[in-house]
Amino acid sequence: MQNDLEAVASGTEFQSEVCIAGAGVAGLILAQRLSAAGIAVHVLEAGGESPEPRSQELYQGEMRGRMHTGTTGGRFRTFGGSSTQWAGQLLPYPEENFQKREAVGGICWPISGKDIADYYPAILNIMGADDLPYTEQFLEKVGARSFSTEEIRLRFSKWSPFSRRNLGNTLGKECLASKHATVFLHANVTSINLHPDGNRVESLSVKNYQGGEFVFKASTFVICCGTIETSRLLLASNRVQKAGVGNAHDQVGRFFHDHVTACVGHFQREDRTAFDRYFAPYYLQNTLHTVRMEASSQLQESANMLGVMGGFYIYEPEDSGFAILRQTLKNFQRGKFSFDAFSDPRKIPSTLYEAGKSAFELKIRRRRFPAANAQIDLRIDSEQRPRPDSRILLSDQMDVLGMPKVVVDWKISADEASTLHRYALLLHSFLNSLGLTAMKWAPGSLESPEFWMMSGHDVYHPMGGTRMGDTPEKSVVNANLQVHGIANLYLASCSTFPTGGSSNPTFTLMALSLRLADRLQHEQGR
Repeated sequence: MQNDLEAVASGTEFQSEVCIAGAGVAGLILAQRLSAAGIAVHVLEAGGESPEPRSQELYQGEMRGRMHTGTTGGRFRTFGGSSTQWAGQLLPYPEENFQKREAVGGICWPISGKDIADYYPAILNIMGADDLPYTEQFLEKVGARSFSTEEIRLRFSKWSPFSRRNLGNTLGKECLASKHATVFLHANVTSINLHPDGNRVESLSVKNYQGGEFVFKASTFVICCGTIETSRLLLASNRVQKAGVGNAHDQVGRFFHDHVTACVGHFQREDRTAFDRYFAPYYLQNTLHTVRMEASSQLQESANMLGVMGGFYIYEPEDSGFAILRQTLKNFQRGKFSFDAFSDPRKIPSTLYEAGKSAFELKIRRRRFPAANAQIDLRIDSEQRPRPDSRILLSDQMDVLGMPKVVVDWKISADEASTLHRYALLLHSFLNSLGLTAMKWAPGSLESPEFWMMSGHDVYHPMGGTRMGDTPEKSVVNANLQVHGIANLYLASCSTFPTGGSSNPTFTLMALSLRLADRLQHEQGR
């Protein structure tokens, strides 16, 4: 069921068993799973069915530290959230990311990888991806030899089909069709309202864009608003707990981190033989697989390095048939039903030819070989060493809803620069040993960590701010994503991640959301 708050009388109150703030990746996974179990769920989406300028403008904030482009560029206030735009990369965290590591300051997660691994098959089913290994065992399945070393291990990212990436079009439709779920559009949560004793949530205050005010009550509340918005909402909800909800020990907003990345080089056109042999993506069972070169756990421990990973990215010419087809598929993912491939009659022959060629390579050769004039870049991503002064704060300025705007004080340290520089040197030797000598490295990338301090930037993977842990003195939520001391408030967000590892965080967030759904079903007696 769907209900647009723009068409509802101000002052209306709503009641459900579980109220979920946010209809992005985490929110829709929770809503679908809970409503399928017969639990009455309300889902509050701040945007509409598609992106709207007035919604996106609410993400505007102040940059106090380093420029964090993902504060505005990587967030989407719309039904489906960031899944309406993301590339669909699926890669779980390695086990060492959950363990205590000196490189990240001795921080460890209060859960292990085994605690969420049982949910991986369900995620792959949701995303329409295969069940082939993520490790170098994948190469055995395709009859290829491994080329890993003791320092560099190979892992394989899976890329969900375009038709399955936007969860608004899959799980979202299931929620809209369910008699147990109601999705409210243009429902901006402006305050988490605690009982006067501070140990439970009574309601959420919600506003639409016309100034209408609403109250949502439930027995359980889950905040799925994304990393930055989650911290902002907790800090701004200060009627009972003056420092903000869950912030008795000044932890909310702190330890904000991302992945630090930079392009370190690209391949010349002259020689692609070695690249095609080792790194051309594989295509099996309707799933694209790309090679990732990750620092082994032994290397991280012996060299005191952060989690770091290198990978190649292929960019076909914008006017090529392949690129046009890809953009058309992305438009469908975003709900824009256009046929760019056929807008210019002059390009129809080349588009059809390249589509046929690609289909042959994918189905018969099971590889995707880049065109001779494609650009191939090497990027290296590193997690960050979490630090308390990298944080999310509130501004004195208010947005149109009357909420304080966000201040993002993001830091990059010498720890990240050193890891990236040292790993670039290792990759240089590694790739040369494979015969990939035609790559042109970015000036300075192999000479000094200074290149990384100057060139490193975020990769739209904001994490931290409400990290999970065992004690309220050093964290905001416990291992079950429950806010310390507040019995009926949970946070399903990458904001709870204590560390970032080297993988995309979305896959792990999805697993955590499914795990939370099971817990809430148990609490509701279902």
